[in-house]
Amino acid sequence: TDHAAVIDGLMGELAQATGRIMPMAGADQQSTRPVYGPVNGAGYGTSATVLRLTNNRDFTGSTPRRSLHTPAYTRLNQRREGGRSYYVLGHLLNHNIGGPGDRWENLTPLTQGANNSRTDSMLHGFEKQVKDTVDAPDPANRRAVNFAVTANYGMPSRSTDAGDALANARAADNDNAKRRWLAVREVVLEEQTIPRNVSLNAYTLDAAGNRGPRLGSSPVVDNLPAGERAIDGYSVNPRPNILEDHRSEL
Repeated sequence: TDHAAVIDGLMGELAQATGRIMPMAGADQQSTRPVYGPVNGAGYGTSATVLRLTNNRDFTGSTPRRSLHTPAYTRLNQRREGGRSYYVLGHLLNHNIGGPGDRWENLTPLTQGANNSRTDSMLHGFEKQVKDTVDAPDPANRRAVNFAVTANYGMPSRSTDAGDALANARAADNDNAKRRWLAVREVVLEEQTIPRNVSLNAYTLDAAGNRGPRLGSSPVVDNLPAGERAIDGYSVNPRPNILEDHRSEL
């Protein structure tokens, strides 16, 4: 089942039904509150929807809280890209348009590229266009938006990569190399639980609740491209005690 397509279809139907009961468009209309899907088995957010997102919001966003780092996310977060983390706590509903950063229902592990670095990232290919539509500097240019973002899980198995990383750790002739390969192994095992991609759906709304043009240039954003899964190229910062925790496996 394509959950993103199902949610998108239902949101369109609901917007039209609501439009027959109450006015939908206009920056002065009260925004409906966000609705978040349940967290998945790994504890990560699955969807965020706002039937009518406007500039008139009674909810505020926030940046991600480090206190949310779980043991699983800590293992994943050992991966590095240059001098920064490879993964971030990515918002489904961006914090600049009211998305909270203190609850996993609105967060999921995203690569830096998928979050904001690539030209097709959530920021550049979608979120900026939504914010510019809802929060345009000139009130006359503001529009209501029907918003739905869905994290699609189901990454392929990485058991072969994990086995290779453990074999490399066992063959390593020093503790630093062992720590590196143990960290790579933990990362690839956790990468099985992250979103495969994220579906992005946002449309302007007219007064009757009918959808107008789709906003954004990237309806689907890949999270971890296949070209970035070769473990020999992984840069990691091993967590404390990783060697001690896995000593019995070496």
